[in-house]
Amino acid sequence: SEGVVVHDVKVPSNNVEEIMVSFTTVSGDHIPPVRGKPTALPRDMFSSRKMAQLVIVFMRTTDNNSPNHVTLSIVACGPGTTSTPVKSPVTIISETTMAVTVPPATETSSVRTSQQPLVTTEYHASTSSSREETSTLIESTTSHMTEETTKEFCEHMEYIDTLIASNSVTTKPEDIPNKEDFIRNGVNFVDTNPMVVIDMPSEGVVVHDVKVPSNNVEEIMVSFTTVSGDHIPPVRGKPTALPTDHFPSVKTVQLVIAFMRTTDHKSPNHVTISIVACGPGRTTHITEGKMLCTL
Repeated sequence: SEGVVVHDVKVPSNNVEEIMVSFTTVSGDHIPPVRGKPTALPRDMFSSRKMAQLVIVFMRTTDNNSPNHVTLSIVACGPGTTSTPVKSPVTIISETTMAVTVPPATETSSVRTSQQPLVTTEYHASTSSSREETSTLIESTTSHMTEETTKEFCEHMEYIDTLIASNSVTTKPEDIPNKEDFIRNGVNFVDTNPMVVIDMPSEGVVVHDVKVPSNNVEEIMVSFTTVSGDHIPPVRGKPTALPTDHFPSVKTVQLVIAFMRTTDHKSPNHVTISIVACGPGRTTHITEGKMLCTL
């Protein structure tokens, strides 16, 4: 929970050509991701701050197939590993060898583009070591309402206006001054792979859709953090047609939009944002006089 300082990440394999490593600090800040060759990332771009989470995204492979024979090495300085020799210590807290095989049954498409991410691996720092977590949440609740039962429903609403008005939107690596341009004029970024970090109200909102119209953005990735602190698997796709059936049905307190690539390989241009959510202040109570089934 106190975090570790990550000095290097290497991901040897048979066919991985490019990876992207994202960091979350112990204070919850999202550090700009480091992108490059899997065994030669630019270490000077690694942050010196303590990290609580590290995410590795496999961007593309040499043969357009799933990552094969992948191993991982993470060099970090963490709790219980520091000492006081002449040179500053760098201790390997986790070096895990993992063979990755993706069976054909798990393929979501018969054709992969060279830029499509293939695997996402998350590491959470703990007091003694880092550990890999893979989680799948499937939730189906059936409830019956009989006569004179009051049910709470939430109205879907465009939420970006509320978020910008409450100063809940920031951009990285550089924070733009006028967030209202996300609604009106469109934002022209300087960085080629910026991120938009959106903090929801503390009680959370259920996000139903995210659209990011622009002049040149081809693909985005949206990550969610729930009110309980869980990190939902990110949703990736076209900026105005994300697969909303992959969105979490639980309340979210933070949403991060990462711009993966553009059609002209330049910085995202004329970007606006739309977030449809069910948030505080938009609930209504309906009394039903018949039996309903809610899934």
